[in-house]
Amino acid sequence: MGNSYGQDITPLETYFRGVQLTADGFPKAKAGGVTVDWATVPAANAKAVTLPDGFVVPAGVKFIRYGTVLFKNAAAAVPAGTSAGAYSPAVLDTTLVKGETYLVNETVLETDRYSNHPPSIDGGRIFKARLAAGGGATAVIGVDSDGANVTVSQVALASVEAALPNISYAID
Repeated sequence: MGNSYGQDITPLETYFRGVQLTADGFPKAKAGGVTVDWATVPAANAKAVTLPDGFVVPAGVKFIRYGTVLFKNAAAAVPAGTSAGAYSPAVLDTTLVKGETYLVNETVLETDRYSNHPPSIDGGRIFKARLAAGGGATAVIGVDSDGANVTVSQVALASVEAALPNISYAID
């Protein structure tokens, strides 16, 4: 289970990681992020995972990599005390809806402070190569400690572009 706001007074900027999806640092962001249903996030790996930016996710920790597409999941559990529905990572056959689809701007671990509300964007200039969407059913998002690829299900790029008309691409 992730963590929410109000648990400590440590400034938010102490938790941000270096690599982001945004290309210019000025994304159109959802204030406060979206509420993630961690039960719908793929199971944690038994081995440590190294992401393309060199960040290492410890073994047994669930994470959402930057560039992951999140959608408002009507079937997801709504956390107590919130009025908004919970969001889940999109998979191949997910129907994305404008206004209910966001992109995770930077990697978040379930164990991070504020992990229930990852920085999420719905517009602005992004790096297309960092987006976990496109052709094929899966995307490689990292490698485990044995060198095996770690993959996630991905949604079609055309679906993402239709649901997020305010994104534009920068050359990676």
